[in-house]
Amino acid sequence: MSQRLAEKEALSSLESLAPELIDLILCEVTSISDLANFILSSRTIYTRFELRKQIILLRVLQNELGPVFVDARFLYRFPCAKIVDENGRRDKYCAYLETMGNVYHNLVTRHARGDDEPLDMDELNQLCRMQHSVSKFAEKYLWFMLDQLFGRQVSEEDQRKHTVSDKEAATFQDAFSIITAPASRSERLRIIRAIYRRQIICHAWAPFERRKLDVWTFQEVAALAEPVLGSQIPNPRQSGFETSSRKGKSLLAQFEPWEMEQVVHIDNFITELCITLTEVAELEEAARTGAVIQPMLQRIRKPKQQPQYEARLAAFADIFLNITNLVHYMDTHQDIMDVAISALLGQELPNWPLLGMRKSRIRDMYATELELRPLFAPFQVDRMILDPARDRLERERSPLEFVGDDGDNSLKHPPFGWIDALGGRYLNWWGNAFDMVLWSPRPPDRLEEYDLAEQESHIKNVELFVNYGFVFWDQPRVEALKRLEKCKDLQRGWMNKLEYGATVYHH
Repeated sequence: MSQRLAEKEALSSLESLAPELIDLILCEVTSISDLANFILSSRTIYTRFELRKQIILLRVLQNELGPVFVDARFLYRFPCAKIVDENGRRDKYCAYLETMGNVYHNLVTRHARGDDEPLDMDELNQLCRMQHSVSKFAEKYLWFMLDQLFGRQVSEEDQRKHTVSDKEAATFQDAFSIITAPASRSERLRIIRAIYRRQIICHAWAPFERRKLDVWTFQEVAALAEPVLGSQIPNPRQSGFETSSRKGKSLLAQFEPWEMEQVVHIDNFITELCITLTEVAELEEAARTGAVIQPMLQRIRKPKQQPQYEARLAAFADIFLNITNLVHYMDTHQDIMDVAISALLGQELPNWPLLGMRKSRIRDMYATELELRPLFAPFQVDRMILDPARDRLERERSPLEFVGDDGDNSLKHPPFGWIDALGGRYLNWWGNAFDMVLWSPRPPDRLEEYDLAEQESHIKNVELFVNYGFVFWDQPRVEALKRLEKCKDLQRGWMNKLEYGATVYHH
């Protein structure tokens, strides 16, 4: 009761302020959701908001997003691409990607100069709606990672260490508290930027339409990932090369490798979440209707199965490729969400004996059909020949320095987790391209045995690196995570002994 009275007194004091001061306070709010709650708390505050709505919304969005504001603005201007035109050609698609790459570059340049283009109310409203969805998903991701996944891991480790020695357990208490501490602004912004950029790549790659196309072309790779004017790209119709006519930076070329790796981490989480949500929903539907669980439709489908499969794929794409739809689904299917989270955490679910049995088939039928190929190795192989500058940095093992986790400024630089894993070495790969490895050195008398053991260990470490989101966290959390028994192999430079070969994969 006393707290409620104190809140009323504080609100009354706020309403008594000069209108100009209320305006200043509104412009200092740091999130759209907080602004919504604030303006609904008082008629006086709401009136001031309505009088200067456009300025206040812009300021609050900038406060909340910082450098990610550019990505949010670009997504608003970047509707999903159409790959093939009415004549079955992809020329317009490539031109569209080139144009939008330049649009993004111009937005970044103007934002760096403090010269952002003015926004109208329609754009501001759309940006607020999208940010509401992105922020909500980021909160769910952080809750899952910090409270659930890390919290359970820390609890298990704490119990184990107490069993061994109370003294040993005491030395880990500080590290354990850091692992599950609330996210910093820099950590939150890295996650939010990765969510926006995954959505941007969804629009650029258009997976639902692309699933019917056999391959991508080098022209598409150039339009999406070529960094500079005049790069030489292979001509598929002739021997030799042709010179690109691009006039500016393409879209993905403006994202650094560690920024793409951050997108990979979010994509991995969304993929696993959507697969599990789909499986739980289908099992729940079968239990409710009494239907017999049938094996998933095979890739080679009979004509009569095609409509059923296309409907299922479209439903999966609806949440897999649209973050707003995914958040809405999670909010309106809380029972399914609760079971899915428990499954993702590896908990035993006695009431769901079939859960997990069809996961690999759902992945093959839905997620693999719609995967974002620029995040995967084959696309990166084609991209490499268009990126001589970064390729040279990699060959020369150019050093990367960690500049700190200073809020917004830290997003301009590689995160500690990336630098630490590579021992400060530049690397122009991300995602499952980390598995493109030539192992060195090799004991000549145990070549096959050594390669297999090293490869299994490396794949396990990469999986852990991605699943634990190492490229999102500030230095203290990364250092604390490395003290967990599960992460003991992820010490500084654990990738450094690897040599990457670009001929292992090809589409």
